[in-house]
Amino acid sequence: MRPEDLFNAVTDIRDDQIEFAKPARSRRRYLVPMAACLALALIALPFLSSPSPVVQPLYTGSAQLARAEYPGSSRAETAAETVEGPYAHDEVAGGKSSSCGYDDSGLWEKIEQGRREYFNRRDEYSRRLGGFWAESAETFLTADNEENLIFSPVSLYTVLGMSAELCEGGPQEEILDLLGSPDITDLRDSARRIWCASFARDDSTCLLANSLWLSNTVDYKQPVLDILAENYFADSFRGDMGSEEYDLMHLDWLKEKTEGYLDGRLPELETDTLMYLDSTIYYKARWYHEFSPSGNEEGTFHAAYMDQPCTFMNQSGQGEYYKGENFTATAKYMYGSQELLFVLPEEGASPNELLTDPEYKRFISAYLEDPAGWENKGYSTINLSVPKFDITSDMDMAPGLREMGVSGIFEGGSGSFAPIADQDFSFTGVKHACRVSLDEEGCEAASVMIAPVSGASAPPEEELDFRLDRPFLFMVIGNESLPIYMGVVNQITE
Repeated sequence: MRPEDLFNAVTDIRDDQIEFAKPARSRRRYLVPMAACLALALIALPFLSSPSPVVQPLYTGSAQLARAEYPGSSRAETAAETVEGPYAHDEVAGGKSSSCGYDDSGLWEKIEQGRREYFNRRDEYSRRLGGFWAESAETFLTADNEENLIFSPVSLYTVLGMSAELCEGGPQEEILDLLGSPDITDLRDSARRIWCASFARDDSTCLLANSLWLSNTVDYKQPVLDILAENYFADSFRGDMGSEEYDLMHLDWLKEKTEGYLDGRLPELETDTLMYLDSTIYYKARWYHEFSPSGNEEGTFHAAYMDQPCTFMNQSGQGEYYKGENFTATAKYMYGSQELLFVLPEEGASPNELLTDPEYKRFISAYLEDPAGWENKGYSTINLSVPKFDITSDMDMAPGLREMGVSGIFEGGSGSFAPIADQDFSFTGVKHACRVSLDEEGCEAASVMIAPVSGASAPPEEELDFRLDRPFLFMVIGNESLPIYMGVVNQITE
C-alpha cells in the first residue's frame, strides 16, 4: 500500500466515529507559476519516557485525535469514496474541530483576525521578540567548521510554544522566560497571532502546519490536544509508534506539508519514541525585480579556506543600505511584502564575529521593528552582485536551546509533563535540516528540524557596490516583518 493511501485512510474519520465537523475539501495547490522563493521548515520533537518495562498498547490501529483547520489544511478530498485500507474502520478517538467555520471564507476570517491582532500589537511584539531573534541567530548560526547553517526562527518559536503547552512548572517557565511571555495564556495567544501573521497564499506563499504523533502505549489527555489544534493549528494522531504503517503515514504527512521538496532529506524516525512534535513551513515568493540571466558573470567566492568558482547575478537599482562598524546590509524585495536581507561583514570580519557583535544584534532587532529607525543608513544606486547557490544545513538544536536557558524539557523524572499524560517524558534532541537556493527568479529553500520529542525622485548620485563574494548572512522576512529564515553562507555549492 502506498503512503498516500495509508494517510488518506487513517484521516478519513466518519461522523459516527468522531465529533469532528468536516473540514474544507480544497486540496492545496499554491505553486507560484514562476518559482522565486521556496522555504520549508520542520521541527519534530520526539519524547522518550524514562526506562521502564515493555508497555502493552492501550489502543489498536491509528486515529486522528484533533484536527486543525485553516485554508488548505485538508489533504484528503474524497478519501471516504476512493480509499480502502486496513485503517478505514479502526477505532477513532474523540475530539473537536479547531475551526470557527468550514468554508474558505470562515477559515480565512480566522487567519485575518489573528493577523489584525498581531498588527495592532506589532511594536510590542517587535520589542519583546527582538532579543530572541538576535540571540537565536547567534546560537544557531555560529559555525564551528565554516559550514553553511540555516534555521527558522518562526518555527522555533512555534515549537517552543507547543512544548510549553505540554509541560508545567520549571520547564514551562524556562520557555516563557525565553519567549518573553508572562504566562501560558499570553504565549498561546502570541503563537496564534504569529502563525496567522506569517500565513500567506496570495502573491507569496507561506504555509505553516504543525502536528503531534502519539504512541498507542500512552493515554494522552485530550484537552491539551484541542488547545494545540485551536491555537497552534496542530493535528494530533495516534498509532503504533515504530510500525512501518504509522511511520509511512507520518512521513507522508511531512511530505505533503512540504510539497515534496524535501524528498530524500526527511528524517529517520526512531523506534522507541513515544511522541513526535512536528512543525513545517513551505515558503515561496518571487523577486519583485528578477535578475536577468544575461547579466550573470562567472567569478570567485572567497570562502574561509579556499576560493570557489561561482556564478554571480548582477543588478543595479536605487535602494536603501544600512551600515554598522563591521557590516553593510541591503534588502531585495519580493512579491507579497516579503524581502531577503543580505548582511555583508566588512573585510577582515567573519560572520561568527558579527553574530556576537552587540551593534549587529541591535541592528537585527531594529530592522525587524522598523528599518527607518536605524541611524546609519543611506539611499543610493546599489550595484548588487549575488552568488547563485544551493546549500544545505544540518544541526542539532538541543545544545543551543540549553545554552539559551531551556533545559527542563530534556530532563525526565520531574513529572512536569502532566498536561499531556500521567507519565514522565523528556525530549531527546532537536534536529534541523535545511536547503536554500538562489537563482535569477528568486530564492528556493527547504528545512527540517527534528527533536526526538514616496513617488519617483531623481536617481541618487551615490553608488554602492554590494558584492557578496565572501561569507555573509541573510534573513528571509515575511509578513509583518517576521523572520521566516536566518542563515549564514560560508561556502558556495551550486
